Amino acid sequence: MPETLIPHKIQKGETLSGIGARWGTSWTKIYQHPSNAEFRKKRPNPNIIRPGDNVNIPINVIWVELEKVTVVGTKISYLEYLRKKIDEGMIDIDEIFKSMCSRYTNNSSRWDALDDIDEIFGALYEILGKNYNKLDNNDKTRWRAIRDSLLKSKKFKGEMDKLQHFVAGAGVAADAGEFAGWSAAWLVEKVDSFKRWWADLWGTAASHQIGFDWDDLQFTAAGASFEDFFDDLNEDCCKILIKAFADGTLNFSSVFTPDPRLHGGYGEFSPVVSPLAQTNIDIVDDRVDDMENLLKNALPEKCK
Repeated sequence: MPETLIPHKIQKGETLSGIGARWGTSWTKIYQHPSNAEFRKKRPNPNIIRPGDNVNIPINVIWVELEKVTVVGTKISYLEYLRKKIDEGMIDIDEIFKSMCSRYTNNSSRWDALDDIDEIFGALYEILGKNYNKLDNNDKTRWRAIRDSLLKSKKFKGEMDKLQHFVAGAGVAADAGEFAGWSAAWLVEKVDSFKRWWADLWGTAASHQIGFDWDDLQFTAAGASFEDFFDDLNEDCCKILIKAFADGTLNFSSVFTPDPRLHGGYGEFSPVVSPLAQTNIDIVDDRVDDMENLLKNALPEKCK
């Protein structure tokens, strides 16, 4: 059967095995192909690849036709898919996540669940988790469309900031694990606390500078644990959980219920002062446990 090469730029969260599964080939055929000699020289360990790396994917012509590749021969990534859906008017965050999960479910026989869920979180992070000022003009337009949708629906408390923190936590966890996501949540708020202290010192504090914000922290931490929950599953169980979002059994915006007691507390590690009361980090941990129990309930007993 005739072979063709598909040029592919590595996306955030991708692995060679996941790419191979998606295109009906193996990671060894991709890695060892003569056309990828420069890639092998750059990445001597096939398990350590980076976003932006370029590889050629050797596949047969029939598979290319099934995949409906674009004119340039590159398969649509989840990021491209996300941009396309938003541009078509899909701006409800639950519908967006459901659509991305459905895309995987419709191709689950030849795609890798664990790789794809990381790619999904990576795509969300690129538009919804990054600092707004670092987006290009087209992604800024998409960002604002999602923000306006949240304002109307009141999902994520109607605040784009909360969705950003949740997605950012998931993005960090996809790259470096749950602990890194929780650590980043804490560090960001401590930096904000310092900024507020400095602004107070110089009399330049603005109303939005509340310093250490426990509400933001709980969303970031929850996002990290949400992504990590998928990663801790085996392939079959991850596939089942993705399907639960694809068929509407679970909704992205309602898996985590924030605790209303947590709020901005500049300079305070915990506004709760009673030694008999929970600390704020305990409260966050309990809320994350509730989220994980909700996710477990959508899985069969063999996955718990």
